[in-house]
Amino acid sequence: MVRAAALQAADRQGSIVEGKILVTARSFRKLDGPHKQMLIDAGLELVNSPHNQPLDAAGMAALVPGVAGVILGLDEVNAAVLARADALRVIARFGVGVDNVDLAAATARGVVVTNTPGANSVAVAELTIALMLALARHVPQHNMVVKGGGWSRITGYELSGLTLGLIGMGRIGQEVARRAAAFEMRLLYHDPVPPPAALAQSLGLSACPLDELLAESDIISLHLPLTDETRNLIDRSALQRVKPSAFLVNTSRGGWWTRWRCTKHSRAARWPARLSMRSRTSRPPAARS
Repeated sequence: MVRAAALQAADRQGSIVEGKILVTARSFRKLDGPHKQMLIDAGLELVNSPHNQPLDAAGMAALVPGVAGVILGLDEVNAAVLARADALRVIARFGVGVDNVDLAAATARGVVVTNTPGANSVAVAELTIALMLALARHVPQHNMVVKGGGWSRITGYELSGLTLGLIGMGRIGQEVARRAAAFEMRLLYHDPVPPPAALAQSLGLSACPLDELLAESDIISLHLPLTDETRNLIDRSALQRVKPSAFLVNTSRGGWWTRWRCTKHSRAARWPARLSMRSRTSRPPAARS
């Protein structure tokens, strides 16, 4: 993944970018390896963001003047940011989703936007499985009990035999399915684009409508890009179809739901709020009022 982002930052449609490359992606900055040296050897100057969190538009606008490329994390790049980027030629998204970039504004200014599809699929899939295990075995709750001086135990669940509903069966969804199959889970998926037939057969994947998936799944995992069609997909109506005992795991984007609405509904319906969310609409999370 880091090599792909480095190459994309160094090469725009066959021409070498010259000058400064702003690096906001934290993983790119923190990981050691040849990816940084590749850019330096190409004559580029790496400029790391001084911040250790994704930036909003105002924060990005302060950093982009004079840079020829950006290796972008989850920071916001809107039209106002691009207007300040007087030398920008390429944005290499260090990840898959580009919903944090105003693509129309970038195109209008001649800025190429790239991503690195598939590069982090295994990492996200492993994180998804880890969150599923943490929820099923009540790891966070036990951690809090022990830290508080207690030693009580909550009976957990085995993943074996449970039904996993995958909303989205792209690269990451397929990697999650491969790992879940090893736990002997029943696998359902909802995606207008089916996975390869050989993979579906080997893993025992069953396609089904979204309503059926929500109703039958013991664990629901989200793996779709954030678009106008998928935004707020998990709303009050969707939660009403979910089992009270089900778990919901989100390792994609934070715009799948309006958080307040889902939390309100889960409490009102005695749904135990079994949510595990790596992704939020704001990072870090906004302070609660």
